[in-house]
Amino acid sequence: QPTGDERLRILYLPIYERRYGKYKHGLRDALQNYGLVYELDYINATFDLEAIVRQWQPHIMVSQFHSPDALMLSELVNARRAKPDMLVVNWNGDVYEDKLVNERMIAYLKHVDWQLVVNASVIPIYEAHGVKSAYWQVAYEPIDESKLPAVVRHDVIFLANAYTPEQLAFAQEHGES
Repeated sequence: QPTGDERLRILYLPIYERRYGKYKHGLRDALQNYGLVYELDYINATFDLEAIVRQWQPHIMVSQFHSPDALMLSELVNARRAKPDMLVVNWNGDVYEDKLVNERMIAYLKHVDWQLVVNASVIPIYEAHGVKSAYWQVAYEPIDESKLPAVVRHDVIFLANAYTPEQLAFAQEHGES
């Protein structure tokens, strides 16, 4: 926690996805409402995470590690050692259980404080392994509504993933397309 007049410092390590010619920036913008954000392209840049953490002293690190190969575990451990009170929150937007709960990923996640997921079915598995987790769909991404196509408006929209044949059948039976 920041002390006195100090501002919250957030180290943000997203996966950069190019969509519509722009990088997604909704979560970064939201985080900037709460503190200073140091954004790091951990996939495409060369960096020393431990040195960045030692120098910048973030209160929170928000990452998007989708596999234990995203960032070497030793780098994560050394960064945590450089600032032991730093809260580490990882978000994983993958839905496939084999990627979320394999033995290597579970071992990796034991070094984060919170694992946020879009597939809530893995939460009991994480809990059984002592990994704190919660459901979190995705960050809001601002759009330019003037560039959206005209579509039929609905009172209710149901958003879901077809993880099972039963869910797919439900969607096909009740969907418009």
